[in-house]
Amino acid sequence: MGGDATLIAMPGCSRRSRVGLAVVVTLGACGRVHPGPSKPQPTPTTTGAAAQSWDAQAATAFVPLTTALPNLDGVVTRWQAGAVSDADLRAGASAAVAQIVTARRAVEALPPFPYDSRANDLYRDSVILDLQAANTDESAADVPAGSALRNEVVLLGTRLRRLADRVFDRGRALVQPYLGPADPNVVVNLPEEVPNWKTEGLAAGPPLDPDAPSVRPLPGGSGELRESNRPTQSRAAWLDAVRAAGIPEGAAVATAIAGNPDSPVGSSAAGSALARDFLDAAERLRSTPDPVGDREGATRLRLGLLVDADAVYATRAASLAASDRLRDVGLRLAVVADQLWPADAGPRSSGLPTSLLSDDR
Repeated sequence: MGGDATLIAMPGCSRRSRVGLAVVVTLGACGRVHPGPSKPQPTPTTTGAAAQSWDAQAATAFVPLTTALPNLDGVVTRWQAGAVSDADLRAGASAAVAQIVTARRAVEALPPFPYDSRANDLYRDSVILDLQAANTDESAADVPAGSALRNEVVLLGTRLRRLADRVFDRGRALVQPYLGPADPNVVVNLPEEVPNWKTEGLAAGPPLDPDAPSVRPLPGGSGELRESNRPTQSRAAWLDAVRAAGIPEGAAVATAIAGNPDSPVGSSAAGSALARDFLDAAERLRSTPDPVGDREGATRLRLGLLVDADAVYATRAASLAASDRLRDVGLRLAVVADQLWPADAGPRSSGLPTSLLSDDR
């Protein structure tokens, strides 16, 4: 390519600059250039200016995260190495929560993206997932040192940051085609849209999943790459596959996380089985052809199943650690998962109020 610039977005990354391509090239951030949504490619000359204006506003809204997320990552890493105290972790996570809440309010105040308002919803959901990751990190300091549960709470926070990345990417996929022609000198290797926690070494283990193998791959940056093409089928056939995938009912999620005395999360075996049902369904749908013209919709649904699984794991951790904060994380995750479910896939909801996502922590 001679002197052409190249950007390679590797699959294990978990940071988002949340800004346009020019800054991405500077920062080398993860997955920022995406193929268009499942609709005809827009004409850049007629849509570019309005889309670029909105994109600039979105970049400003996300600015607090460009400080909060790296700072929190640094505190967590030093805490795990024993270089800072539990109090330092709590203070660092609390500061990050305040900055993420500022970003959430700014994202909520954005005008609707003029060509697809779902981008607003996905950007907001990504910030909420970041917020729950920060709350999870703060909760880890309250779990006894050296315990398997403490390690699992830290791992839960890592998964939530990855999910925040992927949900943001789905919003970006709706925006990118309207920003004008992509730079032909930029080459991007995109991460797999829906993580496989086992292959990435991030799957839950004991005590959240007592049946998980005792030896797992180490968490790392070597996730899978995005498939350039996926098989397709009619939407009706895809919806049939969704219904046959063994996805738990929304009522099961609500029962598991809302403090019901008959909650299956009260039993580690039942709780982990419910979470695995979501993860297994997501993997079955990974090998299922996408609906024609809507790869993004299929991706959002599978991401929602991973969010549901972590809603259950967060609630299980809350029960073991007697943590109200982790219980709240579980509740909010269930609402985010509701929002990622496509309307035509049939009624499915945790029944929890969306007002939970407006909490300032």
